[in-house]
Amino acid sequence: MIVRLPFRPPVHGFHFANHFVSRFAGGLGIEFPGLCGGMCLAAFNYFRYGLPIPPHVDSEIDFNVSFEILRTGPETTSLVNYIFHSQVATFENAAALSAFGLFDPPFGPELSKAKARVDRGEYVIFGLKNRRENPGLGHQVLCYGYDSDAGAAIVYDPNKPDQEVAITSTRVGNDEVLILRSDRGEEDHTYRAMFEWQELIAARVSDRVTYDWPDNVFRNLNFAVRPPFVNMQSGWRWCRKCFGMWFATHDTPGVCPAGDGHSSEGSGAYLLCMNYRQSSSQAGWRWCRKCQGLYFGPSKSVCPAGDEHDGSASADYTMVSGAAGNAAFTQDNWRWCHKCQGMHYAAGGVCPAKGPHDPSYSGAYVMLHE
Repeated sequence: MIVRLPFRPPVHGFHFANHFVSRFAGGLGIEFPGLCGGMCLAAFNYFRYGLPIPPHVDSEIDFNVSFEILRTGPETTSLVNYIFHSQVATFENAAALSAFGLFDPPFGPELSKAKARVDRGEYVIFGLKNRRENPGLGHQVLCYGYDSDAGAAIVYDPNKPDQEVAITSTRVGNDEVLILRSDRGEEDHTYRAMFEWQELIAARVSDRVTYDWPDNVFRNLNFAVRPPFVNMQSGWRWCRKCFGMWFATHDTPGVCPAGDGHSSEGSGAYLLCMNYRQSSSQAGWRWCRKCQGLYFGPSKSVCPAGDEHDGSASADYTMVSGAAGNAAFTQDNWRWCHKCQGMHYAAGGVCPAKGPHDPSYSGAYVMLHE
């Protein structure tokens, strides 16, 4: 029997591998390879806040990280900075001492702990100890499932982006060896033991947007610091007249199908994801330069300014699909109208193709509040 919680590496994990090298900024030659724990925790935080994982791939990441021992407050707009401080946060936990201990817990009892966590709807970061012939402290992975028939823990491994990895155990002589096998057939036999590092509960969120280590330690909020917005555009509003989404920072209010220009009265402030080509959500949405509205680009559309929408000057926007996250800045009940191709809130409104918008063929979309 296979049991999985909703986290999926191709959807919620980073699309780049753990190639990081951290160096002390003072030039003392201190160097640490990898930010595996930081990638696990950061990816999980994007997931728990209902934010889409940033779209970056290997070629877009600077893997050389300079750090200062006493720096605890990252810029919230920096993805790599957030991952680095998430790595530091995973060591603000007494269980991290197990990475240095001489005792190697057998795989079977640790797998039983993983099953119990998952059955309760909890996630857990597991630490993996290197085999004794291999240098280094080890590795961290995020467990979100198990296969009881195969005797495997199912994990997100930052070393294998976009892949699901199963951890099983075998004997090599007198030693227990863990086998990490991805769904693409890649195998890794580097580790000798697995232990619980930190439980993670999806419903637990924080009002923190930066790291402050004393407060993190005493309030145990270091595992729930809100992740930074990446590749997102502000300035979007809901129109109370037509119920549509429109871009409100230009000098013109555009053209509203309910007459005159759009109105932002009563609207929240929204963010749209730009160029999330690797995202799990739906790309292909466009801004219309004629009416200022948001519409789905690949299909034939109807613009309130006449003829079809004009997305020739638009970025490629990605809509977040599914249920809202559990943070206050996500809002569900957004829909696509198959008549005009526009994005609108709930049912009703005014459609440029006449009558109210029709969401009967639409998926469920979520908008992000600033």
